[in-house]
Formats: sequence, C-alpha cells, structure tokens
Amino acid sequence: MNIKQLEVFTAIMSLGSTKAAAESLGQSQSAISRMLAQLEADLGLELFIRSKGRLLAKPEAEELLISAVDIMERVNGMARHAEEIRLGRFRNQLVKVAVPYTLALNYMPRLIERLMAENPGIVFEVLTGSYVSIESKVENREADLGFTRVYENPHFEFDKIDQCEAVCVMPKGHPLSELKVITAKDLAAVSMVLLGRQSSARKDIDFYFHRQGVKPKVKIEVHSVGVACQFVAKGLGVSIVNSILLDSLEDNGLDWRPLVEPPLYSYGLIYKAGRPRSKMVERVAHTMKADLQARSHKA
Repeated sequence: MNIKQLEVFTAIMSLGSTKAAAESLGQSQSAISRMLAQLEADLGLELFIRSKGRLLAKPEAEELLISAVDIMERVNGMARHAEEIRLGRFRNQLVKVAVPYTLALNYMPRLIERLMAENPGIVFEVLTGSYVSIESKVENREADLGFTRVYENPHFEFDKIDQCEAVCVMPKGHPLSELKVITAKDLAAVSMVLLGRQSSARKDIDFYFHRQGVKPKVKIEVHSVGVACQFVAKGLGVSIVNSILLDSLEDNGLDWRPLVEPPLYSYGLIYKAGRPRSKMVERVAHTMKADLQARSHKA
C-alpha cells in the first residue's frame, strides 16, 4: 500500500467513478483502475462492487475512508509546510483558502485570476473538502480562511455572506422545467441525486421532504454539489442544491427552478478565532465576500 493508491481511493470515493478520479488526478482511467485493484489486493479487501461499468462502495470502503483521509491530510500537510518554507520570502503574501470542491472547480480559478492581476506576487493555496474538513483546516491553521455554513462556534470568527435558498436542478428539457416553481410533491415520483446522508445539507433536505409528507426516491448519493450536478446533467435524476453553489458551476446542460418553502442556508467565511489576519488575507476575504454576495443575489 502506498500514498498514490490512497490518493486514488479517496478521489474515487469523493468523485464517484474511476473516470472522474482519473480526470482529477491527471491519470489514465486504466492506471486508476490498476492502482485501485492493487490497493484491494494489498489490503485483502474488496472495497467496491463492480456493476454494469459502475463502482459501488462497500461498507468496508466507507469505514476505511476516514483513515485514508486522515493519512492524506497529514501527508499533504507536510508537503504544504515544505512549500511554505520554499516560498519563505513570499510568506506574508501566501494565502490559503479552503472551499468546497464545487467552488474550487470553476469559481476559484476566475476569482484568483482577478486577484493575482490586482496583486502581483500573491501566492495561493486552494484546499478542498467537506464543510467539516474546511473547518478543521481553519482551526488547525492549515487555511487562513474557509467557506462554510454559518453557526455558533467559539473556535471561529464568522463573516456572513448571505442567506440563500435551495433550488431544484434538472437536465434541460426535463418535464419539471415546465413548472415555474416546484413543490415537494412534484418530486415524489422523480429519481433524485442527493448529497450523502451524513452531510448537514442532506439533513435539511430530508427535513424539507418530511415536513411536506413526501418520501423522495433517492437513487444516487454523492459527496459534493458539483458531482451531483454532473449526474443530473447525464439525465440520472434531479437534485436539490443551494443557489450560491449552483451559480458557481459552468453551463453544462442544467436547468433549475425555485422550490416552494425551500431549505434556507446561511453561508460565510470563517477564520480561526483570535488569530491575527494579514492585510492580504483581509483583501482576499473582502473580494471573495463581495463577489459571492453578488452571485447569491443573481442566483
């Protein structure tokens, strides 16, 4: 077992397929499959069920994911530390931002391009993960600021961006696109692609359906809004996502409609409580907050 195999394993668990993992890691799909097979052989465990060209994670894979993520974060932490030492003369201008995978896909490249044009010499490190992972990175000083849900937590200082609504996402031309607004009952018989049950956003969605007396037909569970939208674009179901993240995605064959009495989300930037922030971090945070606020209103 080696680090490359663990990197492949965590990428597949996060993105849902060997193809997506290959694209993310810059490897061929066959190389990804070989490394996964070797990892299973080294561990003596079958981690996935192969069914009609798809990988379905077994309970053993879910259990091992926690350890794998912890190991990868420690390894990446050492690599980041070494890089910071190498960039010593730029230390005051190194800004580490932790965001969900969905924001990192398309939104962050555009924002960073603008910031780098306005601030020559700035160096960025973009970290991705779940909201729990983002908060852990900020608390452990692996990130200067992060994007997450706003709630009471003495470990952080919160800078609220906005409150946004969840919307229903569907492929263009889907029968639901004929409606101006969508109710929970409209979704009762529709196949759905939702975030995993352990996520806080999924709990809000489950409560939304429970409140309306509807049991959704959940066919696929994923671990990021970006991946959910990729499945939706392929016609494998519809999803419910928050509008601020939807607006960060490129147009890839998706349509969306507002929900009646939708779940509401409060998002913002977080910083480690009591930790001084450099002027460059403040500048990045101010630009990011203003930009996301504008996008939230647009959505």
